[in-house]
Amino acid sequence: MAGIFPEWRQELERDSLFSLNAFWHWNKGSGIVPASQARKPERVRYLCCSFVDIDCYRLQLTFGQALGAVTDMQDAGQIPPASIIVRSGRGLWLVWLLHDPETGFPPKAFRNKQRLWIDLERAINHRFRHLGADHAVTDLVRLARVPGSIHSSTEQRVKYWIQKNSFGKDYTYTLEELADRFDVRRHVQKHVPAEHALHRTVESESTKANGPRASMAYRYLDFIDLWELRGGFKQGVRNN
Repeated sequence: MAGIFPEWRQELERDSLFSLNAFWHWNKGSGIVPASQARKPERVRYLCCSFVDIDCYRLQLTFGQALGAVTDMQDAGQIPPASIIVRSGRGLWLVWLLHDPETGFPPKAFRNKQRLWIDLERAINHRFRHLGADHAVTDLVRLARVPGSIHSSTEQRVKYWIQKNSFGKDYTYTLEELADRFDVRRHVQKHVPAEHALHRTVESESTKANGPRASMAYRYLDFIDLWELRGGFKQGVRNN
């Protein structure tokens, strides 16, 4: 923290948190906005990572026992290697960093990406249920403890261990690749093959002139959300 945030070190020293995903809040003319306004599900801009919070202490497991079990799962190919292992002060977090194969940046949080991300979080939590995974930790606005800060409950410093492959590079994954590694089923493409074209339309909308087209595409994605929730539509009703 002294190297990255020297002016805020004292404030970040104890029980400080940050958002795992990236948020954006448009507020014309006012500049910076409070995090409480920006950090909302509807304002998530990038999906930076997938993660799991393993409360191993609830099962009377030590951090070392949980870490050993995770290492065994990685070695056996049961899970993809985590990008970051976090010793949070009481339990263990695993973080898998995400990237877009075309830009190298984290994938943008379009509706279809968010649905896949949420399904992936559920699958990851299910995979680690035997180690005490916290099933409530599957939301877009999740916070994590700042590396190097102190967890007041245990008076331990939070530690982040970055794993690298045999070539010395970080482990990063595309959202789809990670979903495949955790056997996440994706239903939308099966029902509506043309969805991809509309997703590209949404992604290309960056000017005011294209606003109506982007609005149409987002409404379409809302319809797909409803389609999934209801399991399709057996009969159409023209007034609804």
